[in-house]
Amino acid sequence: MPSIDWQPWHTAAFLDAQRRRRPVLLLLEVAWAPACADAHAHVFSRVDVARAVADTTVPVRVDAD
Repeated sequence: MPSIDWQPWHTAAFLDAQRRRRPVLLLLEVAWAPACADAHAHVFSRVDVARAVADTTVPVRVDAD
């Protein structure tokens, strides 16, 4: 199963994005929201999506709870 290597909200992630000249893909999520679980199950788990995210962005995930 494909996996996105989400980075935490940290200066290092933003410095990495700047160094690689890539935009940050910022995911704000909460554990209790069905939409968040659906996004992981039906969008972020897709091979083409995971590959596109890895090839074009620096993914950063934030727990908004």
